[in-house]
Amino acid sequence: MDGKPLTYDVAIVGAGPVGLMLACELGQHGISVGIFDAGSPDSPGHPRANNQSARSMEYYRRLGIVEELRASGLPENYPTDATYLAGFNGMEIARVSLPSKQEALRVCRAGDPVWKSAEPQLRTSQRSLTPLLARRLRDFKTVELFENVEVTQVTAGDGVQLRLDNDTGVQARFCVGCDGARSMVRKAMGIRLGGEDGLDMDFMGGRMIASYFSSPNLVSLTGMQPAWQYWAILPDIRAVMVTLDGDEEFILHRQLPKGQEPATYELQADLDRLCGPGVEVQIFSSAAWRAGQALVSSSFREGPLMIAGDSAHLFTPTGGMGLNTGIEDAINLAWKLAEVVKGRAGDTLLDSYTQERRKIALRNTGYALKLARAVGECPVAPAIADAGPEGDAARMAAREHILKYARNEFEHPGIGLGGRYDDSALIVPNGTPPADHPISYQPSTVPGGRLPHVWLDDNESLLDLAGYSFTLVDFDAALPVLPATWCEKMSVAVHRLDRADLAGELGARAVLVRPDQIIAWRCTDAGDVTRAELENALNVARARRVADHAREIVQ
Repeated sequence: MDGKPLTYDVAIVGAGPVGLMLACELGQHGISVGIFDAGSPDSPGHPRANNQSARSMEYYRRLGIVEELRASGLPENYPTDATYLAGFNGMEIARVSLPSKQEALRVCRAGDPVWKSAEPQLRTSQRSLTPLLARRLRDFKTVELFENVEVTQVTAGDGVQLRLDNDTGVQARFCVGCDGARSMVRKAMGIRLGGEDGLDMDFMGGRMIASYFSSPNLVSLTGMQPAWQYWAILPDIRAVMVTLDGDEEFILHRQLPKGQEPATYELQADLDRLCGPGVEVQIFSSAAWRAGQALVSSSFREGPLMIAGDSAHLFTPTGGMGLNTGIEDAINLAWKLAEVVKGRAGDTLLDSYTQERRKIALRNTGYALKLARAVGECPVAPAIADAGPEGDAARMAAREHILKYARNEFEHPGIGLGGRYDDSALIVPNGTPPADHPISYQPSTVPGGRLPHVWLDDNESLLDLAGYSFTLVDFDAALPVLPATWCEKMSVAVHRLDRADLAGELGARAVLVRPDQIIAWRCTDAGDVTRAELENALNVARARRVADHAREIVQ
């Protein structure tokens, strides 16, 4: 850097998965971006966020990294079960059977009746995701990544000014904080997180510590059967251990006893208690965190400043929704920033970011907290590890409790696929929205929700038609012939499928899809659509006019 101020359309503080995804999305639109991080995304460090939702995977599919990501983590045929044990070397209390990634992919390609998605969810850490996003980011000429540099000051006025720790100045029209729970950008906005700040429970409430380690003999010593998550349930200790590679790498989450500090925590002692003595351990890193949280910012935007991911909402990790909610933040915000920067929409379009995403954040954090309560309330009798009738009864009581909630922690397609923006000012209502349910997901073309996935051929999904511009999908010859000049002016791609069967199946003759794959408008009428109606829908979707539901027929 030569001391001259750096200038961008958008500055992003934080190069974790959410910041990198946002930068990639903006790069697809040709927006100039500077992204700044105190570390390096190529060396992501401590493992976090060990689940990539089906919805996130669909966005990674569009970005072109899904195959590489799927190759990471667990072996292809390794089951992703969750098993509950009276100590890792003790009797199995319950098991939730979940498919290997190979089996999940096979079912997805055949048409999964539960996860109606173009991509199955994937059990892999952000340690695998972050470097992939960083490499993809380097494909965009308008995006610059600055590693090992800290943002020390953020000031909003006519645009945003940032100061780096090397005394370089940065100027940007907009700035997005993807800088975590203690977000400097959120503090510059003058807003706070609000909500539940930590339930006091026997487990998944209060102070926790996560230890990342390898052990060549843990599996053989305990005799544990293959699983993705191992839950240890004993009267004096509760812990959950996640295998990262199906072999030797693990991360263990343990609630800290009252009065104990993270610096004095001894992983070896816990593993000796849970696995039996003789566990060989190499510790890579540890991190303290707080369970039982459900915190959401009062606003996601203040003038030219915005926040996304952990800067905007903090989760208890039950259900694996934190990172995935942040990825959806990035997707929602990117196209809106691009529309404003390119002059196709005014700044009022950005007001919809809080309106749409805060509601989803409240919904998702609330559901994660509900799951955490269920985990913490599991009955653990003193005899749970004992042989004999008393031990059998203790394990049966725990088993019955676990099986009431556990599958909902790992399989909730409604959370990822069913999120809706029905109250958004950018949506032209048409029809009754399906019920918002965290578990079940009902595909629908009612505006406000995700474009449904349907296989058009062996490996092309209807979702694949929805790129980085607005997309008009004509199922049943409903749309007028649209000149290329009009499409270019309105920045809209058109796909004519000549599929009356899909029109019937999906209850729509045509749909207008936003760049985040959300349906903004649909045609269900028998008559043809006019160009004026399409322009009205596009203007509503860009916040250039208020939704008018009367059909305007212009000769």
